[in-house]
Amino acid sequence: MKFQAEQKEKLNTTYSTVRPNLRHYGILKDKKNVENVVVSTAFAVIRSCHSDISNELLYLMLTDERNTEHLQGIAEMSKATYPAVTPEDIMSLKVFIPKDSTDLNNTNRILKYCFDFIYLKHQENMRLQKFQSLFLSNLGQQEI
Repeated sequence: MKFQAEQKEKLNTTYSTVRPNLRHYGILKDKKNVENVVVSTAFAVIRSCHSDISNELLYLMLTDERNTEHLQGIAEMSKATYPAVTPEDIMSLKVFIPKDSTDLNNTNRILKYCFDFIYLKHQENMRLQKFQSLFLSNLGQQEI
């Protein structure tokens, strides 16, 4: 895993280091939509540095219920005024990686397809909301 202070590239995972149990995390999917994104220092920006581990798979590993509970336990023992973890705490997570690269490649391919599909549906919903707003504003301007 690599951590970057504020560099945001396509497919980085942002992960809140404060109160992990609140599950404030996500994937920055489209570089053109993240050029002006500012990530607070309370977020770790994470991407895979291992060629066999896709960022989608890394995201699912990080957001797994057991890992979230483990990180919350660490956060509650922190000396900060609020429960928080460090990037080192996140890097120390133990994850199991299949030995067979074929299985791993198939998993990465399927995950990429699923995440891309979710992203496309989100984009479609955004366009539909714009059309709805435009339609309703034009409808309100017509005389009866």
